[in-house]
Amino acid sequence: MASRRVLSSLLRSSARHSPSTRAPLAFPPPPISSPRPSPTGFLLSGAVEYAVPAASLVPPSPPPTSPTAGAIGKIIDSGCVRDDAEGHLAQYQMHLAEMEAVRAGMPVVCVNHGGNEGSAVRDIHMENFTVSVGGRDLITDASVTLSFGRHYGLVGRNGTGKTSFLRHMAMHAIDGIPKNCQILHVEQEVEGDDTTALQCVLNSDIERIQLLEEEARLLSQQRDLEDDEETGKSNSKANGSMDKNAISKRLEEIYKRLEFIDADSAESRAASILAGLSFTPEMQRKPTKTFSGGWRMRIALARALFIEPDLLLLDEPTNHLDLHAVLWLESYLVRWPKTFIVVSHAREFLNTVVTDIIHLHGQKLTTYKGDYDTFEKTREEQLKNQKKAFESKEKARAHMQAFIDKFRYNAKRASLVQSRIKLWMIQALDRMGHVDAVVNDPDYKFEFPNPDDRPGPPIISFRFHFVCGEFF
Repeated sequence: MASRRVLSSLLRSSARHSPSTRAPLAFPPPPISSPRPSPTGFLLSGAVEYAVPAASLVPPSPPPTSPTAGAIGKIIDSGCVRDDAEGHLAQYQMHLAEMEAVRAGMPVVCVNHGGNEGSAVRDIHMENFTVSVGGRDLITDASVTLSFGRHYGLVGRNGTGKTSFLRHMAMHAIDGIPKNCQILHVEQEVEGDDTTALQCVLNSDIERIQLLEEEARLLSQQRDLEDDEETGKSNSKANGSMDKNAISKRLEEIYKRLEFIDADSAESRAASILAGLSFTPEMQRKPTKTFSGGWRMRIALARALFIEPDLLLLDEPTNHLDLHAVLWLESYLVRWPKTFIVVSHAREFLNTVVTDIIHLHGQKLTTYKGDYDTFEKTREEQLKNQKKAFESKEKARAHMQAFIDKFRYNAKRASLVQSRIKLWMIQALDRMGHVDAVVNDPDYKFEFPNPDDRPGPPIISFRFHFVCGEFF
């Protein structure tokens, strides 16, 4: 009650002065109680709501009192920046060490034939996860659902964390990824050794290699037993460990399994993938150590396509490919039966192979249906609607501010102002909600000066002498 009487006296005394004689006030009269921020963005006191931004009450930092103080401040600031940089570098190196340790403990990704029921992993639900590198948050409180058989394109500005997101997924560092989900991230080239390119791809089918090796070993033992029977010799060691019937039974099981996994067509499938990536038959028989890094990256991509993991992660797969290989990869990925995520800056490539777009912006992941062109149209429409909603909210806020400023010092309208403020505040919150301002990505412009019309000095010159009908 005392605060209201003081406020009434203040308003009554201010109302006696005309607007022409009253000195302008940069701020409203001081509140009775300590101010507190309101949900509407205005400043509330114990008796009245003042339209003063909270930021405007923060006093500016005073300038240095002397040049010496300013120099000392700069030295201290530079030292703090250096310490922060060293701290971030140490955190990043620790992060790399942790990631390498996790990577070393991951199982080898190879061809998983499974059973007749196919892959056990279907949809992948990742909720409320954060991706950090070197103490810096790249993605915060994100949720993504990957539907089985969908093809996703991951887009965003460079440096926002697309590759780090793929790496965390490949190492199962995000909650929600099933442990039995086989994820393959094509990131590094294959190691160069004496293994041929074709055999390097075939070696990824470990079960097939093991079955063929066991088949060769059992056939050798079977021939030895037959030779011993013909010569009349007895090999107690071979007969004691595995007789002829046991070898035949095991060979029958191996042949059934090889037929089930379609082992006979494995070599032709691997050769077809390598040929699609511009490997000639002669190149497929060359050791991997004879290829450059770009061609070994193609071998790594061929291995990933041959394995067909539950989730395939491709990071700029077209960087090391020529036009023929890019067109072949497009047609191959369109028919991909499982889920994959691809990062690419090639618009036509994304329009051809993806069915959904995952947009990384502002440390958030947003999923859009359709190819890249559809994503651009949808995104542009959403930004327009967001801008309109924000402008409408600001217009309503300005209207409330004008009403408050008009009747703030009128004692007769003080109660009306109070009631209108409360009513508008409730209605505005219910109607508008929270709308963020549209933040556009910065644009980069490159300007190249026009060259001079005059030709410069020659870089290479040739002189020919014609003597006796010949050039010298």
